Amino acid sequence: MSVPDIVVGPQRYRVRVAPQGSRWIATAEVADTGKRFGAECSGGSETEAVDRLREWLTWQHQHESTLEALQLAERTYHKLLAASAFVSPGEGATSLEAKREYRAADGGGLDYIDFEIAVNLTTNGIERGIELEFENANFAGQPVGSTYVLKGEEFPAGLFSNMELQIEWEWNEKSLIVNEEQLYSEGALTVGHESGTAEADGTMPNGMIGGFVTGTFEGKPIAISFTAPVVEAEIDD
Repeated sequence: MSVPDIVVGPQRYRVRVAPQGSRWIATAEVADTGKRFGAECSGGSETEAVDRLREWLTWQHQHESTLEALQLAERTYHKLLAASAFVSPGEGATSLEAKREYRAADGGGLDYIDFEIAVNLTTNGIERGIELEFENANFAGQPVGSTYVLKGEEFPAGLFSNMELQIEWEWNEKSLIVNEEQLYSEGALTVGHESGTAEADGTMPNGMIGGFVTGTFEGKPIAISFTAPVVEAEIDD
């Protein structure tokens, strides 16, 4: 059959399909250069092989876009660190801390269901607070380094999470208080670091949490990396 080109993002690929034994193998070439790109994708039919190749190319594009966003976030973070040396007295970040939350598990013990990253800062005389909150049925059930797909569901199981971003700021001179909450259901969270020592009740109100997250809210993308000391843990009733 004649296979149309596959277009993913700004890139166009020519598709080659050939039989191999009882299977079909689909490969991609960059249309502009004719250079082979990516993996071979196998299927029981030409259509299945091409569909799998399209899925792989789409995944690869999304992966590269995520990495670019994270690299931009890291560069921005380091610029902010350098700029903080020049802020006025009383300006800049005043606190950065994390909190873990647990609830009783069905089979006994505790499930690690939530963690929060909070930063408070002052800029131009305005006090601001930013809080990130992530939920899962049990973060402890997945290895450190896992990536969770964001979805709009409370305490999702498996490799899924959600993210709520809360922004508060107070301008005393104008008697103005702003409180905004944004729920992200598109993107991914990677928990790259978890450390701490368990207390007698099974919680860990200490150690560190680190990772990075990308998401989209109302068409606006966001990419944040974080590493914060854990100062509190609680058990949800």
